[in-house]
Amino acid sequence: MASHTIFVDHLPPDEATTTRITGDEARHAARAKRLREGAAIRLIDGKGAVCLARITSARRDIDLELISRETHLPITPVLELCTATPKGPRLDKMIDMLSQCGTAMWRPLETALGVVDPGAGKIDRMGRIAIESAKQSGRAWLMTVGRAMPFADAIVSPSGINVVIADSRGEPYSPSRAEKIRVLIGPEGGFTDQEIETAISSGAGCVSLGPGGLRIETAAVAAASVIMHAEHCP
Repeated sequence: MASHTIFVDHLPPDEATTTRITGDEARHAARAKRLREGAAIRLIDGKGAVCLARITSARRDIDLELISRETHLPITPVLELCTATPKGPRLDKMIDMLSQCGTAMWRPLETALGVVDPGAGKIDRMGRIAIESAKQSGRAWLMTVGRAMPFADAIVSPSGINVVIADSRGEPYSPSRAEKIRVLIGPEGGFTDQEIETAISSGAGCVSLGPGGLRIETAAVAAASVIMHAEHCP
């Protein structure tokens, strides 16, 4: 069984029997994880491909013998979380947990009462956290970190997408069996009455995640967990 997962931008071609890992991934595996010759590892490209490999040399670089290759289908339904942005390290934790829950994409949501506007540097960091989370949780498809989405755009529901807005006045979540589900989570102050009314009039479902108010990251992870569980139950 593989003891470590390495992310690579591109897996070796199908006919390859060996490959070499360099840079930070190699240093982390050899120094932090102390992996040595004979250890089994997984290679993922974040797009569904997974290789099982065995280390043949672990020095500055890591040489690998490729053992097997398989392709995983994307996680279904395709779950997109559009949330207000939590402050400080709470955002890091949220991204990690959403990835573990099987979320396909996270986007910052621009709302009337939102106070945090993540810059490009923070968005890039969230992408790196999503990679580390995929390696830890074993998922073959990376959670994508997308650009900020204005509320008016987020409530638009193209064919095949079920839009859900989280609010304590809503009903418990019921499975939709939609191919793609977009969940909107508001800021600490919540959505305005006008935002709720506009979302519902645009066709969005209003879902309660519990009787009390939740922090952004708590609501996001609760929504992802509840929805993925409900959609996969018979």
